[in-house]
Amino acid sequence: MNKQAMLFVITLFCSTTALSQALEISVSKQAPGLQNIERPVNGMDKNSVENRFGPPTEMTTPVGDPPISKWIYNDFTVYFEYNTVLHSVLRHQAKGTE
Repeated sequence: MNKQAMLFVITLFCSTTALSQALEISVSKQAPGLQNIERPVNGMDKNSVENRFGPPTEMTTPVGDPPISKWIYNDFTVYFEYNTVLHSVLRHQAKGTE
C-alpha cells in the first residue's frame, strides 16, 4: 500500500471514531429559581389553563396526529394533545435573568 493510500485510510479511520460525551443535567438543577413555580398539570384542559394562568404569550398551531400544540408563557411552556395538557416544562432562562 502506498503512502497516500495509507494516509487516506488512517484519516478515514480517525475521523469516524471521534469520541463524544453526553452532558446530563438533572431537572432539579435546571432553572433552580423556577422549580417551585406553579405550572399546569397533566390532564388540565385549555380553558382551565387560561383561567388559572392567563393568556399565553404565544400559541402554536397543532401538528401531527394526534395534534400536539403548545402555549408559551414567560416561565414555562405547556404542551397539549387536542384540548388536554400533556406536560408543562420550565423555559430556559439566560444567565442573569433568574
